[in-house]
Amino acid sequence: MSIVEVDNRGRILLNKRLRKKYKITPGGKVLLIESAEGILVKPVDLSLDRLSKILRKIKWGRESRRRAEEWLLKQVKKS
Repeated sequence: MSIVEVDNRGRILLNKRLRKKYKITPGGKVLLIESAEGILVKPVDLSLDRLSKILRKIKWGRESRRRAEEWLLKQVKKS
């Protein structure tokens, strides 16, 4: 457990031990999960290696690829 300070822009600094343990790198993404008790910060692994392992079992047809591209474009527009 750690207590960290929130700066005037709403940012928090994760200490080096936690960043190393959970493989959070500069520019990496984390997921903020709200609950009744507070906010959970969870690392998100978006590496190509992880993605390729997930997608390895998927059979990509033309329709599957089209739907995946549409979904990805919607996600980009939301962010």
